[in-house]
Amino acid sequence: MTGMFAKQATAKLEEVFDNIFKAAPAAAKSPVIDPPVGTLVHGKIEDADLTVTLTGSGFDRAARVSVGGSERAAVYKSAREIEVKLDPADVKKPGRLDVVVYNPSDKGGASKAVSLVVA
Repeated sequence: MTGMFAKQATAKLEEVFDNIFKAAPAAAKSPVIDPPVGTLVHGKIEDADLTVTLTGSGFDRAARVSVGGSERAAVYKSAREIEVKLDPADVKKPGRLDVVVYNPSDKGGASKAVSLVVA
């Protein structure tokens, strides 16, 4: 009789140990934008269509981008690259444009802002 319940007892012990010692789910990391290189000059950006490539890490396919506090059209390229199209008004006068990438909250939320310089 003692051997009849060995399999059930082993399965229950395995379940208990799995629940007690299971790894905690990994916390979502906020996206990171690498500091931009260079300066945006009115009317003289790499692309005539005002497209800027943001590089960093942790970008999600559903990420949104804010430029100067306004949401801009963004194109997900990879977890390390997003393109954003600036509005012509963004580069009309000299100053700084804060750029933030927003992942969905369950994927890390907002990145720290980086500034693009418009000269």
